[in-house]
Amino acid sequence: MVSAFKQALHPIRRFTKLTWAEKFVARDGNVLKAQVFEPHSEPRDTIVFFHGVAAAPSGTEAYKVLLHYLNREGFRVIAVDQRGHGKSSGTLNVEKMQTDVVDILKSLKEKGITVREGGIFSRKKRVVKLSSVQIATHSLGGVVAAGGLLHAHNEGANIPEINGFFAYAPPQDMKNLAIIKNVEKALRPLKHYPRRVANFLASVIYPLKTDRLAGPNKIATSAWGSIRSIFTGKVHADQLRLNSTQQFIQEINKVPNFVSVFAELERAKAKPKFNLVWLGTRDSDTETRDAAKRRRYTLYLRDRGINVKAIPFTHHPTINPLSKFSIFKLSERIAKDVAGVSTAAERAERISRTSLVPTEPKE
Repeated sequence: MVSAFKQALHPIRRFTKLTWAEKFVARDGNVLKAQVFEPHSEPRDTIVFFHGVAAAPSGTEAYKVLLHYLNREGFRVIAVDQRGHGKSSGTLNVEKMQTDVVDILKSLKEKGITVREGGIFSRKKRVVKLSSVQIATHSLGGVVAAGGLLHAHNEGANIPEINGFFAYAPPQDMKNLAIIKNVEKALRPLKHYPRRVANFLASVIYPLKTDRLAGPNKIATSAWGSIRSIFTGKVHADQLRLNSTQQFIQEINKVPNFVSVFAELERAKAKPKFNLVWLGTRDSDTETRDAAKRRRYTLYLRDRGINVKAIPFTHHPTINPLSKFSIFKLSERIAKDVAGVSTAAERAERISRTSLVPTEPKE
């Protein structure tokens, strides 16, 4: 009953018919939790969403806004909490996060997902195996998902056809970003402390050193992370879990270059059919706020055959609907772009099919 009231009253949730939990098991036994967002109409396609570092769809309201807007455009969305984030088990591990992408896509094709039918209270279910999907990402999720596609190709994995790859604010070279250097600088002295003390302090420091949160939210997240750290002995940085402060530094240094991964996909002829990257002109995290860096990054991406759009948004848009940098405005823009690309792809597919139909010769 409570969920029914939430569905009716939330201004964005009206775009979504149902949400339910799904889980995937990685090759090492790690459990990856996901939420499925079902649109009111028959889905035109399924989008698998991979989030950025220290944020997860299960606990980040801004992501939920974006996913509901994608529902409005007729897409079913599977939003995964990546390894070490949100409700999924494990801790941050960039290499394993990439193989997790392969395992999730294989599961979608071979085992499918259990789709609920009817209304909120309906118990009717059916299994749907997906032969094609699209991938949407934010920040680190773009690099991880692209790396996952490369792993899938190298392994010869049986995954769905990737109709489209969409990335908002993917970092070109994450380990060299100023924001990462600042976090590393703050965390490095903690290696001299006992592990539990260092992890407690890191849980306090990390939210204060990043600009994803503002004002009271920074303090609340920092306080909640430190309380959780006392009981678990791990670092709790918003939605991210780490075994130690040094793990963050080590794993971020393993993040591959986004352009290089796409270059390898192109050489392997494994690049998705349609690719679109949005770069925020107000994004100081990935440094695309700097016009010269943004132009250079854009040229690198276009050399790899990737469509690029520069849009006036920050890396983490505010949840405040009145702000010109609100997640509501960004989500509407992204959802319409994804729908436009999908419509163009569907039209091209129809034309391709009709051109293959033999015609009767004229007498």
